[in-house]
Amino acid sequence: MAKRKHTSDDESAPIGLSKKVKATPAASSLSAVADKFRVGMFDDPAQLQLLKEQYSRSKPYKHGVLYDLIDDDLLRGVLNEVKTQIEFTEKETDIYRIFQSGDLANLDGLDPALLSRLPSLLKLRNALYSAPFRDYLSTITGSGPLSGSKTDMAVNIYKPGCHLLCHDDVIGSRRVSYILYLTEEWDHRWGGALRLYPTTVHLNSKGHKVHVPSPDHTVKIPPRWNQMSYFAVQPGESYHDVEEVYPQGYRTNDDLISPNSKRIRIAISGWYHIPQSGEAGYKAGVEEQIAKKSSLTQLKSNDTQFDFPENYPIPYPCYPFSAPQFIDPNSPIFERMKKMGYKLGPTGGSPAKPLQEDYAWDALTASDCDFLLQFMNPYLLDPSRVRAVNEEFSSEQSIIITPFLHPKTFGPALKAAIQQEAKTLSSSASKVTKESLWEAAQPPHKRRFLYILPTEGDPNKQNLLTTKDAPASPIKQLLCEFLSSMQFRKWLGFATGLIARSHDLKARRFRRGMDYQLATAYENEEPRLELTLGLTPEGVWEADLPEKEGGDGNEGGREEEGIEAVHNGGEECYMAPMEDDAPEPSSDEDMASDSSSDSSLTSAYSSDSDTGPSGRPKRRIPKKKHPMPPKPAKASSSKNKDLKADPAVYKSSATDEEDMLFHMAAGWNRLSLVTRDTGTLKYVRFVNTAAGADRWDVTGDYEVDWKKTDEVELEGWEGAGDEEGEEGERGEEGEGGDEEEWEGLGDVEEEGGEKEGEEEVAGEVAGAVKAEV
Repeated sequence: MAKRKHTSDDESAPIGLSKKVKATPAASSLSAVADKFRVGMFDDPAQLQLLKEQYSRSKPYKHGVLYDLIDDDLLRGVLNEVKTQIEFTEKETDIYRIFQSGDLANLDGLDPALLSRLPSLLKLRNALYSAPFRDYLSTITGSGPLSGSKTDMAVNIYKPGCHLLCHDDVIGSRRVSYILYLTEEWDHRWGGALRLYPTTVHLNSKGHKVHVPSPDHTVKIPPRWNQMSYFAVQPGESYHDVEEVYPQGYRTNDDLISPNSKRIRIAISGWYHIPQSGEAGYKAGVEEQIAKKSSLTQLKSNDTQFDFPENYPIPYPCYPFSAPQFIDPNSPIFERMKKMGYKLGPTGGSPAKPLQEDYAWDALTASDCDFLLQFMNPYLLDPSRVRAVNEEFSSEQSIIITPFLHPKTFGPALKAAIQQEAKTLSSSASKVTKESLWEAAQPPHKRRFLYILPTEGDPNKQNLLTTKDAPASPIKQLLCEFLSSMQFRKWLGFATGLIARSHDLKARRFRRGMDYQLATAYENEEPRLELTLGLTPEGVWEADLPEKEGGDGNEGGREEEGIEAVHNGGEECYMAPMEDDAPEPSSDEDMASDSSSDSSLTSAYSSDSDTGPSGRPKRRIPKKKHPMPPKPAKASSSKNKDLKADPAVYKSSATDEEDMLFHMAAGWNRLSLVTRDTGTLKYVRFVNTAAGADRWDVTGDYEVDWKKTDEVELEGWEGAGDEEGEEGERGEEGEGGDEEEWEGLGDVEEEGGEKEGEEEVAGEVAGAVKAEV
């Protein structure tokens, strides 16, 4: 619905609900509220006992459903007021995309003229938080007393593409979560269901019990008119999500005649809190104890013991300018490196491979270039091009290069292989693991996608990455031959000025309608180089626009005037880190104020010093490096103080464009290189069903030898390439240029044909690419 701002001169405008006033609904007697609920609900002790027993036996954790809860006439009055009187704002973070009202708890604080337009909502709010109904719900759940002074509810609207990802609702004093549906004529095939996730108990390295959610849900509760779903808020256990509302025609067996305009999931979501100070049942310190177990705390901690895929950087073979690294034989990396051909004794030690005595560590030789030309766009081996990349990256600490892979040989072969493999896979992690080459990333409150590691897996699965007799697949070549090679490491050094000492690579597949990676912070003190090679050959991404003339695939599309943007997720985003002294959110009110604060996220280092935590010069990801993708229509700002915080995440303020440091949309044959600083958040947006295809990429983390990097000076690439000719090709933008320069970087056809044969390029580059150590 259209969003309109209320003014005193417009009595028909939708009402924006401020969070400044918190009013307490009057304590009501049973006789005063009984007519707001189903007839006879409070007079049926047998039904109450049955609900109590069903709740106590429910799995995967305690939950229940109340059908036909509210008087039908009252609820229809509420729905009418929601449709005609309430203002909604679209909100999107890494964990959700919804349309949300302000806080319904402070209706009493509205001007009497405005409040008179919401009589049904006021009656419903007071009934839900009345003493009789709180006692009724407390009896069913065994939760103990529930607060009558702290009300907490908002209206959420899910249109096609909206979703809420896995979380446990644990913030502050919440005790019971509930969803009251105002959705009419809903078909379960449209999505929008509440889904509950089981957990397994593990002992962490400190001997503490940790509940880890399964990657697959086991309970699914579709929306239904006048139905309340509820469950106990349990730290680290009450994991749930809201299934995406699917657009028309994108799902198997979907009702193709049902338009998107009917697929509007409307619900009132809220929480019952533990007793507050001054109320019966209040206990000091309970709220703080709950907060310690919150999933938000887990997300911010360094404990990745039960995360998959695990991070295991593999050191490059010993080289003159890197200290050898000891490999623990009890570490999973030990066997992984042995499979890759490293010579390791039974008691561990430093990895080593036999090297040729005349191996040129400080130059790209002709043989190096011959190797790289099997994979890379030939123009990326032109010295003047690499010099331009180096200058741009050194200035901005990030860059996007497209097309990166060879546009005539390796690129088309890889694209064909991905398209052949792009069949729809099961949503079940266990089935995917058994029936395909992929493994499932988990736990789902942090990430869900499919991945392949360079030495992953069970030979019985006939994995192309581990089976000796199988032909080399393009994905295997990327992971095991190209991106982990010494030749590519050297090219990275000349392109970025950074010396990589290790690599950690994986291929990823984000299934549409299922997969994502939530925002997590990089915690190491030393920045690292991160690489993402976008390999998504199909789908509707970033904007559904015609290609620029001469473009290749979907990498060249840009928004044009008068053409509406398409927003289907799949973007990889870097966000500014949170300040070290930022207050920990402890309640929904704190979350709302935190999300509207300008100081919750900062640049890579928040001090005024010119050096980072290790004493080296600061390296920041630019805020204005590449144009941001088109925002969805009426996208919300995290500075809107009327917004209600959802069950929420400490990173909800990440919707501010000013905090977006770097972004790359899904697409084909595009490479991003980013220097990532301590604390910087990174995530991949949920891939919407409407994208029409899965998101594919290969990602790599390269630890950098900063000590030696500081000693390296790249020469000017003299003796190779025609500088004047290159400037003519680039136009008047000059060296470094903007994104348009890099869009054509290495595009042989767009530049008017092969400038030189590949053998000639290799010969020119050999001996011209030098570094002084």
